[in-house]
Amino acid sequence: MFLLNRPKLLITGGSGFIGSAMVNTLRRNHPVHYTYNEQEVRFSGAFGHHLNIKDVMRMDEIFSDVRPRILIHTAALTSVAQCEEDWTETYDVNVRAVSELLVHCRRLDCKVVLLSTDLVFDGNRGNYEEQDDAFPVSRYGKSKHLAEQIVLDAKYLRPLVLRISLTLGRSPSRNQGMIGWLKGCLDKGEPVTLFTDEYRTPIYLPDLIAIVDEALRKDLQGVYHVASHPRISRYDLGVLFAEVFGYDRNLIVPGSLKDYEGAKRPPDVSLNTRKLLDKLDYRPLGVEEAIKHLKEEFDGKPSDSSLQKRRSDLYWGGPDRLPER
Repeated sequence: MFLLNRPKLLITGGSGFIGSAMVNTLRRNHPVHYTYNEQEVRFSGAFGHHLNIKDVMRMDEIFSDVRPRILIHTAALTSVAQCEEDWTETYDVNVRAVSELLVHCRRLDCKVVLLSTDLVFDGNRGNYEEQDDAFPVSRYGKSKHLAEQIVLDAKYLRPLVLRISLTLGRSPSRNQGMIGWLKGCLDKGEPVTLFTDEYRTPIYLPDLIAIVDEALRKDLQGVYHVASHPRISRYDLGVLFAEVFGYDRNLIVPGSLKDYEGAKRPPDVSLNTRKLLDKLDYRPLGVEEAIKHLKEEFDGKPSDSSLQKRRSDLYWGGPDRLPER
């Protein structure tokens, strides 16, 4: 594939749930370099670099060698519980490292894309738009909001912040997110308690990557929400997953945030995506259709023509350069 005129990407967190899937797909349309820390992963046609995101000397070496045109920053400490326990580590990884990355982006005039989260909101009303005030209730959400502010202040780098909702998918990474955890429990016949009063707007992982791809082509800047529809509780999502995958739906046990004794969780961080959809031609799948496609992925079956056709409209090359699934 002829990639000479495609902008070179550097993707941090290339061994993570979202980062590894992003590398695996975008390598088909771009020259891609990526970083990994504890878990080394390899992708044909892409170039991996070991990096502890807190190692500023190593970071300098990588940027000097790669000289990317676009940085996609997915690396982060994402465990809400771990972030609550250790604010110093959370700040160093999720905030301070972003400042260091921007030093190199400024030096190379490199566009910066930050993957953020719906957890920057307090969850008191839902259907959040980009201009709504962020009031994170967790240290993880606070760290991501601080990172957003740092990135958006670097206006000359054409910054793009994508607030991502709960992501559903199958990834090359060992970390399979909520779906991997849920499927693992149900495979063993273990009951799973999910909250009936905690709401998200989940996005299918291939759709997320397709949206990033088009956002890069159109050089979007500013803050955008990346989510799907409809707003759904974790419990209803679990029941839907069990039904589509053929598990006993009674293994999904209803619970309530009112009985939860851990770190505070926002009840409704559903996202409004009107701003993004006004800019893009791509349309993500609804939650039920996404889970049906996910079932086909786990079964090793080719996805049906509707999703393939929509993905053939990835704009860097057209149908003849469709990313492999």
